Amino acid sequence: MKTAFLLLFFTVFFWATPRDFLSSQAGFIATKQPTEVYDMPNGKSFTRLDILQSCDVLSRTNISQTTWYQIRFQTGNDDTPLTGWIKGENLFCEADFQVVKKISEWFLFVEYPETMIVFHVHTNGVVFFYENGETTKDRLKVYETIFFLGRAMMYYDGKNPPIIPWAKTVDLITNRELFPLEEDLRQPLPRTFLLTGDRVNVRDYPSTNGKILAQLPINSEVLFLWRTGKKQTIANKKGYWARVILPKKKIHGYLFDAYLKPKP
Repeated sequence: MKTAFLLLFFTVFFWATPRDFLSSQAGFIATKQPTEVYDMPNGKSFTRLDILQSCDVLSRTNISQTTWYQIRFQTGNDDTPLTGWIKGENLFCEADFQVVKKISEWFLFVEYPETMIVFHVHTNGVVFFYENGETTKDRLKVYETIFFLGRAMMYYDGKNPPIIPWAKTVDLITNRELFPLEEDLRQPLPRTFLLTGDRVNVRDYPSTNGKILAQLPINSEVLFLWRTGKKQTIANKKGYWARVILPKKKIHGYLFDAYLKPKP
């Protein structure tokens, strides 16, 4: 996984051209690194913004060869907007993104508090994202180690787990053996299924050799995400390995879907 992304990083060049973030062509504006917000240029810091914090630019001033921007931002979904000043070097905008022409194929599963989105990035940079049974097409754009995926952004440095603002769970899938069947992604996620078998194993990998994470009794409820891989025969039953969530145990894993049925 890391190798594929590191190869991509070496093909992306830093855009050092100063930006006018008040320009109508700036588009989406956000912080490109953790940064301080001040009550006035060269004033006192009163809060700190994380990477990928979106904001609106209100005004600009130059002091001692440093460009400052007055921004309006929110630190949470329900917070009242705040205003402050930030150095221009800590901002980036949509005009700074470079469209990717070729990339390794991968999937990204993002779980927000109220919705789930799955991104499928193709080798030509085209992105399909699936949300509540709806499919949208866009193109992948890259700025350093920040990926602009349709309506979401991801920070990934090739070493630490990916970061997406306000997301509870991020699952990056680069192994083709784990790619989901896209027909399942065109359905609302997740869906509740019941187990028809007893002592069904939930594993960390879609194989009978995978580590057992849990063993479930008959009629247990699981949240079904998607099937993966090729159809197999296990214990005289034909089916696919399915990616599931056990909400009470907070476990993500795989089980054989021959033992699943939709909950009425």
